[in-house]
Amino acid sequence: MHEAISIDLEFAIKFFGALFTIMNPITNLPVFLGVTEGASPQVQRAIAIDMIATGLKALLPGLA
Repeated sequence: MHEAISIDLEFAIKFFGALFTIMNPITNLPVFLGVTEGASPQVQRAIAIDMIATGLKALLPGLA
């Protein structure tokens, strides 16, 4: 039988957010603003900082 695949939504959001940040932050700005539409500037800033931190965690081991 098939086992259900469980996806951690928070991890997926951070992963793809970091991926968008790494790929091209200027081009992906409209995507970020669309996803965080309705959020306060403080929440948007917190999300952006979290995505940057996640991207750095993904990149730093590769630089060593």
